[in-house]
Amino acid sequence: MSTGGEQPALSEYRRREQSITLSPLDESIEIEEGGPDTTQELLTLNFGPHHPATHGVLRLLVTLQGEIVRDIKPVIGYVHTGIEKTAEDKAYWKVIPIVERMDYLSYYFNAMAYCSAVETLLEVQVPTRGEYLDLFEMSSGARMHTRYFQVGGVIEDIPPGFERKLREFLKVMPERADEYGAILNSNQIVLERLRGTCPLDAETLLSLGVTGPLLRAAGNPWDLRKAAPYSSYGDFDFKIPVGTVGDNYDRFAVRLAEIYESVKIVSQALDGLPEGPHITEDRKIALPPRHELATSMEALIHHFKLVTEGFRVPPGEVYYPIESPRGELGCFVRSDGSSKPARVHMRDPSFVNLQALSHMAEGAYIADMIATVAMLDPILGGIDR
Repeated sequence: MSTGGEQPALSEYRRREQSITLSPLDESIEIEEGGPDTTQELLTLNFGPHHPATHGVLRLLVTLQGEIVRDIKPVIGYVHTGIEKTAEDKAYWKVIPIVERMDYLSYYFNAMAYCSAVETLLEVQVPTRGEYLDLFEMSSGARMHTRYFQVGGVIEDIPPGFERKLREFLKVMPERADEYGAILNSNQIVLERLRGTCPLDAETLLSLGVTGPLLRAAGNPWDLRKAAPYSSYGDFDFKIPVGTVGDNYDRFAVRLAEIYESVKIVSQALDGLPEGPHITEDRKIALPPRHELATSMEALIHHFKLVTEGFRVPPGEVYYPIESPRGELGCFVRSDGSSKPARVHMRDPSFVNLQALSHMAEGAYIADMIATVAMLDPILGGIDR
């Protein structure tokens, strides 16, 4: 698959006038003759269920031969929140805080995928200013699960002082990323645990449906922001870092390089932030402005009806995919014409990517398997949902 545009290999990728050098495949870590006794009997162990390192409860049924991983079977379902079925019992606009909880580290993306799907069914055009806003505590008043995204735009405009705070962040973040990279790239333990470990080629990853940084680390530049631009991404100039080996080091290096590209996108969005409304002016979908509630009985009644009954969506179905930090996140919504979705289903990248673990870690050491689980960056809230 090709996205068009510029997709530099990470070995050519420049950050702050310095090149990122990727690891060659380190043959010295391969199991050599005279190494672990291959005649040892197989031992099956339960790794987990454990929580902190996997953002949810994940159990790995691992078959070992000495310290070598021979097979892995991820066992999921311990969280099983039933978010999708719950969403089908809620009014469209009340679904937003529910889908956010599938991925509590990057909840904005879940809200965006869902809202965009509903907006497509409604044929609602989001104001350009609303497309540019992607903000946290200062704009929403909450640290997590902000419910900032709304069908038709965002719930509030940016507050005074936001631009100054954001420009301070844009100055500091690249410097911090430099520090993170310098610390990790000078740690011999980290390098030996990442370089050459658990590589997997792009063809196998594609056959498993794997997307995001894991696929790009193997050399395939697929990124929906370039391949099928949505929202306002077509307005921004940024590159897609890709790897060459597809090992754990490339997976780390791709994510580090993406920090710099994200800073570039945010900086361009701030510089080019358009004037105008931040949410659709269609009063059949958007809540009336708060200041009207004290002076307009019509606005008060309209607010009450939207909150209690919601809005109706024309019959139809749509699948809306976006690029999340873990790969393609898609939302399928089917409408029967009522104020509640008849079907909601999320294509969560954590769920799809998890099946690549056994292919990556088979034949590796136990410690390499642990590092590879971290490189998958799974969120069990999205896997079990």
